[in-house]
Amino acid sequence: MRGAVHLVLAFGVALPAVSQDTTTAAPRETPVACVGQPIRRIVMRGGYPISSGELERLPAVNRIQQRIHTPTRPEVVRAFVLLREGEPCDERRRAESERLLRAQPYIAQARVQPMDAGDGGVVLDVSVVDEFAWGARLDLRSSSSYVRRFSLGNTNIAGSGVTLAGGFGAGGAYRDEYNVRASSFVFDGQPFFVNANASRRTMGGEWGIEAGVPFLTDFQRVAWRVGIGQTDAYLPFARPDTDAVSLGLRRLNAEVGVVTRFGTPGSLFLVGMGLSRELAEPSTQPMLLRGAGPLPDTTSTILNRYRTLDARRLDFLLGVRRLRFTRTSGFEVLEGTEDVGLGFQSGLVLSRGLTELGATERDVLLSGDAYYGRGDAFHFFRIDARGQARRSDVTSVWDAVLWDVAATAYWRVGLTRTLVVSGIWTGGYRSLVPLQLTMGDEIGGVRGFRDSRQAGGDRLVLRVEDRWYLGRLFSLASAGFAPFMDIGVIGARDAPFGADSRPAMSVGMSLLGAAPPASRRLWRLDVTYRLTGDGRAPLWTIGTSSRDGSRFAFQEPQDLERSRARAVSPARYSWP
Repeated sequence: MRGAVHLVLAFGVALPAVSQDTTTAAPRETPVACVGQPIRRIVMRGGYPISSGELERLPAVNRIQQRIHTPTRPEVVRAFVLLREGEPCDERRRAESERLLRAQPYIAQARVQPMDAGDGGVVLDVSVVDEFAWGARLDLRSSSSYVRRFSLGNTNIAGSGVTLAGGFGAGGAYRDEYNVRASSFVFDGQPFFVNANASRRTMGGEWGIEAGVPFLTDFQRVAWRVGIGQTDAYLPFARPDTDAVSLGLRRLNAEVGVVTRFGTPGSLFLVGMGLSRELAEPSTQPMLLRGAGPLPDTTSTILNRYRTLDARRLDFLLGVRRLRFTRTSGFEVLEGTEDVGLGFQSGLVLSRGLTELGATERDVLLSGDAYYGRGDAFHFFRIDARGQARRSDVTSVWDAVLWDVAATAYWRVGLTRTLVVSGIWTGGYRSLVPLQLTMGDEIGGVRGFRDSRQAGGDRLVLRVEDRWYLGRLFSLASAGFAPFMDIGVIGARDAPFGADSRPAMSVGMSLLGAAPPASRRLWRLDVTYRLTGDGRAPLWTIGTSSRDGSRFAFQEPQDLERSRARAVSPARYSWP
């Protein structure tokens, strides 16, 4: 642990399926099926993360909860309900409304239930239970400075669906780090996403702002987005026999685009257009970022290896979607509800670089993604794939080729046990932006190899995990554990300092937690032991992580994502 003690603080408590009312009392009518009856009125009910009934023995916790947490406002909830008063009750829209509400990061549970109004119509009872909004993280070390990192945030300020978070990191011989992020999912009672972030790193920094209407549901006709941002970073390159060397990279990206739907819900096509601009400026001097401060490095491997790229492109987007959703639990969360997609969807973007727009050269960039899911609430298999390739009119050579493919199988052996097997293949070659894949990537690598010197341009990793649910802790949280084993191998390709590696293996045990119990935020404490040597100590490592399961979404490896082209891609329209 390098002399550091990591503490993760998550505030949360347990909740039942219907929590404490905070807006309007629950209708007393009889629940009925949604079969076309006219909707007389819609009742919105918000709930604290834990109900008063669950806290009868812990009144102090209940008072604290009511003081620091404001339930989600009715107008925020209504923005994701696809039914309106006076309209007929449509079962597909009712079920889709529940799914959209559960997809919001500040809502743990949602129910949209028609009630008999007594006159042939229905009263729509919309009830939600919140995630606990506050979260904090504190990293301590045994030597000065004692506070290594600190962050604090709220994902649902005053029940508005607005997120505000900030953090601090001690820089030591470098400058201290600061970051702030704000986002909102609703504007004027309609789904509208805006995100702004800014950070100062020990060296470099970044800022960005994006806004738009994401494509959330098949019942939606149009989606659009605009965004602009800049990153100044030092990308590390692992070396087999010495310390890593870093290369500075400045990236600027901007985009505007719109897509529209053709077809019917459950079977549709998307067509769109956009404009994008991408600037990548690598530095010419590699640096050694050592504890005492940065030093120039004399290695010639990455010296003048990458050139400046200024691309300005016209983007054409095509998509197809044949997808329906089923509810389950226990795949990526302990107790919370998960909406998994059955069927397939794919998207392709053809981007044409135009010198008339100020580009340095004419080129064609192809980027795309695909998803396939099959199974039920107890057995499920999914494949996620993304890729890109570019062809210059000058050289007629395909370059900037990147891909990642992930296949995952879930098998619920019982109500308290889930076996998860996954394989991740990541690679790239002829990259125009610095690219090196390492064994230590948090998402695509082998656990326990965080500081590995094994690196290349092609990586294949297999993971096996046996997750066990233990139960609730005093109705405040749910807990579990998961023994696991990882094995991976790296191929050199043309990556700087790349080499074909021997198989890397590790085993370990994870402690799993969620607070409140039905939360989709899964916290992990991983204790890992390396079974194969890597030339680095220690063999034992301890790490913490968290995953937001509000969307059953694919996570791209970080060392690949940072090298991907910043042009518009289908995934940036937030298909759930």
